[in-house]
Amino acid sequence: MRTEMTGPARFDTIGTDRLLMRRWVGSDREPFAALNGDPETMRFFPGPLGQAASDALADRIESLFEKLGYGLWALEVQETGEFIGFTGLNPMPAGVPGAGGVEIGWRLARHAWHHGYATEAARAALGVAFDGVGLSEIWSMTAVLNEPSIAVMRRLGTDRGRQVRSPGGAGRPSACGRTWPTAGRDPSRHDPLTLREEVLGRHHVRGQFLVGRTRRRAR
Repeated sequence: MRTEMTGPARFDTIGTDRLLMRRWVGSDREPFAALNGDPETMRFFPGPLGQAASDALADRIESLFEKLGYGLWALEVQETGEFIGFTGLNPMPAGVPGAGGVEIGWRLARHAWHHGYATEAARAALGVAFDGVGLSEIWSMTAVLNEPSIAVMRRLGTDRGRQVRSPGGAGRPSACGRTWPTAGRDPSRHDPLTLREEVLGRHHVRGQFLVGRTRRRAR
């Protein structure tokens, strides 16, 4: 991973093998609105977003970069320059385990699924969180039926999650976990995120999240 700092404690640009994780630009808004307006991409959210709501989300994301020095980076495929979504770090919402902490999240356009982009970018984001910002743990949250995102959480080493009520009591059932640095650990001894048994038979309950985290461990 190559991290380019443009100021004190700022992480504006990150390069991975295939991706450029960067600050947002005006040309991202049209493909971002198309992503947010796709019912299939947004099936685990309350609903698709229109152009105005999508633009407002992009504005909020950019404002956090100004405030924190990091955030939800726009994802660009290095080979083509194509915008495919976002991955990065974001404050945890109130009312869930980990509230007040930082979560790692991702949202990719449908055509960018199943290429390993989310995992590749998320691992780079964890590097910033642990080695750059110095955080001790990162939380992760997703819908309990969102198996692709749950698979990414497992790959990141997120610990066993637990189901909680969603913020505001609305939305689809969700899962949340936390992750910690893996340096010095034997992956074969790590107890990976195990969600299926946590939610089996309960995924019909609306407004539920399953929460877990990744923590920094001594090297």
